[in-house]
Amino acid sequence: MSTLRDDLQSYSDSGIYPFHMPGHKRICKPVPELPYETDVTEVEGTDDLHHADGILKDAMDRAAALWGADRSFFLVGGSTCGNLAGITAMVPYGSEVICQRNAHLSVFHAIELWGLKAHWLQPEEVTLPDGTLLCGSVDPKKVKELLDKHPEVKGVILTSPTYEGVISDVKTITQICHERENPIPLLVDEAHGAHLGLFGEKTKTGEAYGFPKGSVAAGADLVIQSLHKTLPSLTQTAILHLQGRLVEADAVEEKLSVFETSSPSYPLMESIDGCVDWLVKEGKKAFETWAENIFAFREAAKDLTKLSIFAGDAHEQGVFAYDPGKMYITCGKSSVNGVELGRCLRERFHLETEMATANAVLAMTSPADPKEAYDRLSIALHIIDSELETKAESGSEMNPATRSFPANTDASTAVDTVDTAITIAEAMRGPKEEISLQDPALEGRTIAEYLFCYPPGIPLLVPGEVVPAGFADRIKTLEEQGHMEIRRKRQDGILCRKQY
Repeated sequence: MSTLRDDLQSYSDSGIYPFHMPGHKRICKPVPELPYETDVTEVEGTDDLHHADGILKDAMDRAAALWGADRSFFLVGGSTCGNLAGITAMVPYGSEVICQRNAHLSVFHAIELWGLKAHWLQPEEVTLPDGTLLCGSVDPKKVKELLDKHPEVKGVILTSPTYEGVISDVKTITQICHERENPIPLLVDEAHGAHLGLFGEKTKTGEAYGFPKGSVAAGADLVIQSLHKTLPSLTQTAILHLQGRLVEADAVEEKLSVFETSSPSYPLMESIDGCVDWLVKEGKKAFETWAENIFAFREAAKDLTKLSIFAGDAHEQGVFAYDPGKMYITCGKSSVNGVELGRCLRERFHLETEMATANAVLAMTSPADPKEAYDRLSIALHIIDSELETKAESGSEMNPATRSFPANTDASTAVDTVDTAITIAEAMRGPKEEISLQDPALEGRTIAEYLFCYPPGIPLLVPGEVVPAGFADRIKTLEEQGHMEIRRKRQDGILCRKQY
């Protein structure tokens, strides 16, 4: 069976001269390493992503077969594109939805653009042994409660796994949604979980250490995955899976044509299909090695005394399941904060992590990581751990992140329950004014912009929410910690709805 690359290379070798775009004509190659030969456009023989009936359809069918979906759609605009298209295809314009509050910014953008009224679904709050707060799984009972409370809801939106690897009980939540008198479709932003459930769990000495099942197997109607996050595929490549009858495939295709470029990159699509082909041929063995490396690393890390690596074993605290490939390294017992720990790993040990927050560092793994990479990280953490003081030894009462805000202190790992005054769309389209962070009048105002740390892109506040007490101090603390980039439109203030 030929792959998309085989088909594109055959087309390139056919001798047909391109009197069409792209402008390099597969001849002018300013950067020779780039795949000019297969960078084609939609002409006879190369298919059309938005009306696929040839080689692209065949490639997407191969992906659907691998993940077990009814239909799979290649995305060259990342999971962002899939979230925008999936949400707007799933529910009518201006309707009500239930949405997990610690979602990616693209989910909020879809809610804004489609004029939706969101009822926020708060995840469980988990306190780790070292005091670090983390957003846990979504309790299925909360989904049912919100559906009962808001009978006009047309769709439910989850994020599983989260940026830190926390997985919710998608199967039970799917059943709750589908068992309604009028079944409710469920969309899962599984951007960080494209690898879940592909080859099952493996055991070592009776202990499971493989990867939990994903949302397609759990029955979700729409599942969006970023292949580039945890699988060997180029940045920006993603996939949208559809199953069941609650969301029309035609509606998904229509919205993808709105939110995705009309000139999709064939090298990116070639990367997606190549990743699928690699998974089919080599995935099982690669995943077994991956799981073995993870297990060995976590076993070696158990003797750390000041640093901790979250193991996802806090089921009684609100964690349904966890992706073991995410190394969420917390430093709540030590005198160092996550930003400093991330800087030390980078500058001293040449290890660049995915994210550094006030209380933790996130290291992401994939089946491409060799054992040597795990060994390097383990050695570095053990050296740092041996040199650190505990809070008691350093005289520090608590991490800087917890000093000015009593709960949910880590911007990337927890969200706050705040009041919502108006919808996101209403807040963004109305008149605005800037309020200084130092102005006492900021508290209680309705925010009219997104405030978030990046990564991971989970808003601290979204437009339409009411600024809570102590929020300005929280922003100041996060900035003092060097906590990534806190993105907002104004450097010294926050845009709020104008009052008359």
